[in-house]
Amino acid sequence: MPSGEKTIHLYHNVVAPYRLPIFNQLSEQYDLTVHFAKEREAGRKWNTNITEDFKYDFLPSFNIGPFCLLFTIPLQMLRDQPDVHLHGESHQTLMAILSSIIVTRLVGGEIILWCECIDTKASKSNYHHTGLSLFLSRASDIMYRFLRPVIYREANVLIAYSEKSYQFLRERGVAEEKIVTGHQIMPKSCLSTQQVEDNNESEDTTTYLFIGYLERRKGLDTLLEAWTHLDCPDAELIIAGSGPERDRLEEGDDETVNWVGYVDEDRKVKLLREADVFVLPTRHDPWGLVVNEALMYNIPVVTTEAAGASELLRNSDAGRVIEPDDATALASAMVDLKHDGTVSERLRDYATDVSVGVRPFKRAIEKVLS
Repeated sequence: MPSGEKTIHLYHNVVAPYRLPIFNQLSEQYDLTVHFAKEREAGRKWNTNITEDFKYDFLPSFNIGPFCLLFTIPLQMLRDQPDVHLHGESHQTLMAILSSIIVTRLVGGEIILWCECIDTKASKSNYHHTGLSLFLSRASDIMYRFLRPVIYREANVLIAYSEKSYQFLRERGVAEEKIVTGHQIMPKSCLSTQQVEDNNESEDTTTYLFIGYLERRKGLDTLLEAWTHLDCPDAELIIAGSGPERDRLEEGDDETVNWVGYVDEDRKVKLLREADVFVLPTRHDPWGLVVNEALMYNIPVVTTEAAGASELLRNSDAGRVIEPDDATALASAMVDLKHDGTVSERLRDYATDVSVGVRPFKRAIEKVLS
C-alpha cells in the first residue's frame, strides 16, 4: 500500500512501455495517479496496453503542431489539488506544466520536472518537419526557449535523466541543489523472455547491427560511409527500421548491407542475439534506449557523444564513444569492438533494473515532501 497521505499526479505525454514498470513501482510507495496526454505517438509502433496496477487516465486533448492542448487540465488540477505535480518536460506537456505553475501558486503544491534535453550540434535541427509543420516546430521552439527559464525557476526539483541533461540544466542557470540525477533504463520486462545467451564467437561472419528510425539525425549516412572504410571482409551490416531516409540511403548495391525494414519484437530479439556489435551513430539522441537493449543481450556498442546513453559505456569494455559524423573513427571503433568488446553483468543490470530507474523519482519526491 502507498505510504502517507500525500497525493502525486504525474503528467506524461504518451504511453511509453519502458516507463510503465517505473510508474507501477512508484505507485506501490506513493498515492500516484498518472495522466497521459494521448495513447500513441506518431511513428511509434509500441505496444501501449497497460497491464500494470497503477491508477491512470487519458486527458481530453487535441494537437496544434507539436503542442498538445489539454483543455480540461486546469480545472482538474484545481479540483484534485495534488500535493506533488510531476511532469516530463516536452512540448506535449507544456500546457500541463504551465497549469501546474498557476495552480500551485493559487492553492499550493510542489512541482517536479524531469528533463531529458541535451545540447548537441544537431539539437536545433528540425529533421522531422517540412512546410507548415516545420514553421510550427520552429515557432514552438522559440516559445519554449522563452518559457523555459520560467518553468525551471518555478519547479521545486528537476530530475536530470542523464549526465548531459544535468549539464543542459546547469548551463541554463538551474542551481545544483535543485537537481536530482539519474539515467534511463530499459526494464527487463519490456524485453523478450527468451534466454539471453553469449554471442557465438565461432561464427565466421561478424554481424554489425543498427536498429532505429531511419531519419537523418540517426547518422546512417555516416555509418554507410564508415562501412566502405571497414577492413573486415567477412562482415555484414544489418539495418533494421523504417523511416523517411530509407529510399535515399538504400540506393547503393552493397551486398554486405542488409536492409530488413521494420521488425517486430520477436525479430528484433533474434537480430540482437545474433549480432556481434551494435552501432548507433546518432547526431542527437537525448538517451537512446537501443543501447540498453544491446547491453542486455551482451552486445558491445559503438555510439557517439550525441547520445545520452553514451555515459553507460564510459570506463567500460562494453563500447566505444566517438564524435558524430566521423566515419573514420566509427570504422575504427567497429573493428576494435569486434575483438575487444565485453559486457559485464553489472552493466547489464544497471541498464535494465527498474529500481535504478525509480531511484531519482523517489529522491525528488522525498526532497519536496521533506
